[in-house]
Amino acid sequence: MTKDSQRALLWTKQLFYNKSNKADSLLAHKLCQKTQAKNIDKIKSPRGTTYTTPDRIASVFAAYFTELYNHRSETRQNPNHPIDPQAIESYLGDIPLPALSEEMRAQLTTPITTDEIALTIKSIKPHKCPGPDGFTDQYYKSFSDALLPHHASLYNSLLQGDALPEDML
Repeated sequence: MTKDSQRALLWTKQLFYNKSNKADSLLAHKLCQKTQAKNIDKIKSPRGTTYTTPDRIASVFAAYFTELYNHRSETRQNPNHPIDPQAIESYLGDIPLPALSEEMRAQLTTPITTDEIALTIKSIKPHKCPGPDGFTDQYYKSFSDALLPHHASLYNSLLQGDALPEDML
């Protein structure tokens, strides 16, 4: 190695050592390089056509995964391996899978009580991050008396097969 290359290597090592634990421009530059390396600039479709626009790339991916997860045997790409429902049933029939007793099934379908919800709210560990609704454990614990009937009616309607209200999605 020449003196210039040794000096440049030493300078680089010192720079990385000095800025290794700081959110600085060096870190931003390295992260930007990683992000750019993960972008998909082009894709080739199964027909051999190359696409470079983000919309077409997304549509090729969507078509691929739609085909991949479409389990009907007539639309599969490889007709030599059709899905046989009887083979699946016989395979699963040989495996000792756990099953719920009638008592357990009945217990799971009983309406949720306010006591169960209150017990769950009390068991929330303190100082946890708020959920998607933005409310902390302290909020639910402070206003549990007012919220319990609303929670119970919501959860029981979901048990009956109702959909979530639009404003909760």
